[in-house]
Formats: sequence, structure tokens, C-alpha cells
Amino acid sequence: MVRRKRAKAPKPSVASEPSTPPAREAPQAPVGPRLPKDAIKRINIGQSFAEYDAALSDPSIYVHTPALEAALDPDSEKVFFVGRRGTGKTAVRKYCGINGGVTRVIVPEIFSPSSTLQEIDLLTNVKGKPFKSLVVAFRRALQVEILSMWLQDRPGRDRLPNEIQGELEAHASMDFDLRCLRIIARISGALANGDDEGWLTESRTAKRVAEEMKKLSAEGLATHTVLIDSIDDYWEGSDEGLIYLTAFMHACQEISQQIPWARAIIFLRENIYERVRAIDTESSRLETAVVGMEWNDRQLLEVIEKRLNRNLTAKYGLRGATWQAFFEHPEEAWNNVLEYCQRRPRDVLIYTSNAVEAAQGAGHEKILLEDVQQARRRFSDNRFRDLGDEYSENYPQVATVLSRFYGLGNAFTFGAIEDLIRKLMKDPEVVKLCGAWLSLNASPEKFIRLLYDIGFVGIRAAGKGPKFRALGPLDTSPPPVGNTTDVVIHRCYWDALDLQDTLVRNIPDDAEFGKIGKIEDLPGGVDRTEYVAHIEMLRARNTIMVGSS
Repeated sequence: MVRRKRAKAPKPSVASEPSTPPAREAPQAPVGPRLPKDAIKRINIGQSFAEYDAALSDPSIYVHTPALEAALDPDSEKVFFVGRRGTGKTAVRKYCGINGGVTRVIVPEIFSPSSTLQEIDLLTNVKGKPFKSLVVAFRRALQVEILSMWLQDRPGRDRLPNEIQGELEAHASMDFDLRCLRIIARISGALANGDDEGWLTESRTAKRVAEEMKKLSAEGLATHTVLIDSIDDYWEGSDEGLIYLTAFMHACQEISQQIPWARAIIFLRENIYERVRAIDTESSRLETAVVGMEWNDRQLLEVIEKRLNRNLTAKYGLRGATWQAFFEHPEEAWNNVLEYCQRRPRDVLIYTSNAVEAAQGAGHEKILLEDVQQARRRFSDNRFRDLGDEYSENYPQVATVLSRFYGLGNAFTFGAIEDLIRKLMKDPEVVKLCGAWLSLNASPEKFIRLLYDIGFVGIRAAGKGPKFRALGPLDTSPPPVGNTTDVVIHRCYWDALDLQDTLVRNIPDDAEFGKIGKIEDLPGGVDRTEYVAHIEMLRARNTIMVGSS
């Protein structure tokens, strides 16, 4: 299939940034005025790329990464913007909303279905009719959304193709989630009832409407883009929800590839995408449309410099000038920040914000190296808590396993990891809370792979430095693991776990695990194993069928 070239909506002129950074971007000599009086007191870093980050309303605060450029480019075939927490997915969505032409944001709640019209086993076959019915339903719902965007700018238009007119009259007045449910019920209901004619009629409507939409491209339409974000706000992680999301992703890709002036972009957390890839036998099709949220050193420096400059009347230059103006010993301070952060802008912003607050509290006129170092523990505690929460869906209560590293060394031999696994499998709390997934990853190779995938450890071959996983969704294969390789915990977790700067070669059977303290806040100091058992009991009760009176 050959795609017609899209008509581009106007977008602001920006200087392109190199996508390949130097080995380490060191701050350069300052350019411009001296640091104004009380400048440190007036710094407001912002809320770290979160939805409520007020700084994101300012277009000048953004850094033009490859992901941002792909989102703005109407000719790009990238549909899925995948990254870990804090890599800028919401920031890209907000910038596209401001500068991306004709756009509309959707935050769907449909991916937590309470029931389905088909058995879950039937829906797992991506080539079967039940799954294809979901894809068609989501495609129709998205096409109606895009058509309503198009009509919004043409209120006086009264002549529409019959297929488009009928689809709009039937579904345009509903919000997106209700529209999805209505169309799913019609298509899947016909299939469940054995109504082949009705199923074919409903299914073919999507293609007929799409053909009419293609003809509209002759009018020279700018690209109309639906931005789907914050899926995890209403995400329960159920098997049904995962299948719905997989079908939805296929629908977004089909629309973006087949209708020249339409585009549906999804911003998705990496751990959720990994679950989709694990169940979708056609995931190779999706992977061609994936773009990762990678950042290089220069872009990370720019994102913090723009925020340091934000409240200044006379701005400093970028590429190190602003950093040097605000920080004593700027190169060492920047190296400290990069050493602790995992190439994520949110990490850099949180760490720098902690250092700024330390300087403000001490009344310093510049941010001193001691302020940067003082921020370490607070930052480390924050990142450790966030790691456990980020991957709790993939590996429930994973923070419990990670907490068992407390007080040990920051590096482990292959043999020490074997010792650690044996101790974990004898730990009653770990077995109760994490046994379901830990038993599947109990070999040293699989356990190391798991820790590598979540960014907790890097792998160090003999005579080389440790390699940590990159941020991209496709970089999930660790280096080879064997008896001569060591496992190194990422620097950002050392302080939270009070790790010793030593290589652990073995862990005796009689050694006790240290205590990191409370991992989660539970009501009334309830024991975690009792709490989890109670939750499981309540979930089991919810599955009991209600009898008739």
C-alpha cells in the first residue's frame, strides 16, 4: 500500500538538535549577565513533566527530541510513543496539543471492562473473529472521533456521504468510551448470537466509512490527530483490559496508515507495552510504529537549563552556560546528577529540584556541591519507591524483593546472586507476596534479566564497566550472563538501600536480611501478608456467582 503524502499543518520553526550526543556534555563558560540577586530563591523547577506541571504550558520550555519531532511530523508512521515513567510522554502530548495542528486528547476508561461478550480464551487469538471484532469496533469509534473534529471547523456543511452521515448520526453524540461500548456490543453481540449477516454488516461499515474518508483528502485537509494518553489512570491490568488495549493499538495503527489525513497516537508506559507484546502474536507489526522516549546528555542539560532560566528577565545561554551560572563546581555537579539519574528528564528535574531546595534552605547564593550531595538520599528514596510502584503490575510486591538487598554490597558475583535467590525462596514473606512470579524467574539468568529489565541493575563483564538498560522499549536484551560477570545495582538506589561499596561474592545461609523499613503505607500498621491475603479473599468473593431467590 502506498500512502499519499499528508497535508502538513503549520508548526513553529525550531532548530534541530543532534540526536547523537557527545560522550558527556560538560557545562561551558557562562555567557551573559551575572546571576541576579536572590535568583536562587526565585527558582521554580516545576512538577517534573507530570500532568499538573504548570511549566508545560510554556512552549519555550520544551526540548526537541526525536520523539517530539516524530509526533509533530504528519508524515511519520510512528504511532506508539513508549517509555518508562518520567521520560516525557505527557510533555510530548501537551506540546502536540499546543503546536500540532488539529488535535484532540482522549483519556479512555474503556480498558477496565467489567465484562466481555466473548470468552476470554476466544479473544486471545488475534486472528480470530472475536478479536477482529474488537479491532473493528475501536476503529469505527476512532473514525467517528476524527470525523467530528473535521466537522467542527465546518459547521455549515450539509452534504456528507451517506456512510459518513449514518455513522455520525448513530454515534457522534456519545463520548468516546460510551461509543466504544455501543459499537462493541453491536458487533460482538451479532457474533455471539451466530448472526453472521449482522456481523458482516457491522464489520464492513468500518471499511466503507474509511473509503469515504480517504476521498476527503482531495480537499487538501491538514492532518487530524487524536492523542490518547494517561491510559494507566484507569488501568487495572486485567486480562480483559490487556486484550482491549491490544485491539485498540491495532485499530490506531490501521487508521494512521490507511487514511491520509488521520492519525491516532498512543502514549504508553513501557511496562504495559511489554505485556501487550507478550500476548500479541502479531506484535512485530506494532513494533514498526514504536518510537522510544530516549534522551541524550545534551537534551537533559537543556531541559533543566530552560527551567532555571524561566523566571529570569535576561536569559543565560544554553549548552552549559546557565548551569555554570547557577552551580559552584558545575562540571562535578553535573556529573553527580548524571551518575544518579537514569537518563530520564524527570530524574534530572527531581534531583536538581532537591538540590535547589537544599541551597534555598541554607541561604546560599549559588547551588553548592554540598547541596547537590545533600539531595542524594532524598532523591534515592524517591526513586526506589517509584521503581517498586512502576513495576508492581508486572511483578506484584516487587519492592519486597528489592528491599532484601538492604545493607548488602552494591555489586554481586553470579554465585552471590544464586545464594540470594535461595534465601529469597526460603523467606516466608517473599514467598507469600512474590512467589507466583519469583518462582518463574528463580534461575540466576532469569532473575538477573528481570532486575536488568526494570533498570535496577547493570551487567559488568570482566574488565569492562557495567551496562545498564537503555530507555528504549526495544532494548530489553541484557549482555551475556555467566560465571565471570558481575551484577551492579544502579547508583540511584545505593543510598535508599544503604549499600556498601563492595563486591559481594557469597551470602551465607545463616545471614539475615536487613530491614529497610516500611515499603508501603497500610492502614493501622496491618501486616502486609495479612493485608494481601485479605485482598485476595475479597477478590475471590467477587467472582462468586449470585444465585437466584
